Amino acid sequence: MKLSSIFVLSIIFFSPFVAAQEGMSYAWDALRPVSDFALQLDAPIKWFVFLLALGILGISLLGHFKSKSKRVLIISFAFFLFALKAFFKVVDIYFSPGHFFSAAATDAADFLIMLSIFVAIFYKRKGTKFFDRDAGK
Repeated sequence: MKLSSIFVLSIIFFSPFVAAQEGMSYAWDALRPVSDFALQLDAPIKWFVFLLALGILGISLLGHFKSKSKRVLIISFAFFLFALKAFFKVVDIYFSPGHFFSAAATDAADFLIMLSIFVAIFYKRKGTKFFDRDAGK
């Protein structure tokens, strides 16, 4: 690692501690207006993400029924989990805001989504080699 990159990383890492001790504002305080604006759009964005996830889930299920591929079925499962997570986030807006679907539950859902996509990427048919170019012939 170069000396200049170590210097930049140390400045980034230690600047919040120095700012807190000297009463200065943090570097990310400039992002507060953007964060407040995003907070105003939170409910519509969550609804849009939920509807988009349902749409992509429907398209992936249609793809599975057409191709009968297990790989597409696993991808459909990932989109099902994504739509379910988005649904819980929408429900969280109206019932016990911020307490119904915790950050830990969101992280667990994200892990399962990424795991299913990972499995779909490396899924292979029984009896075929993963990197075999002649498997389709």
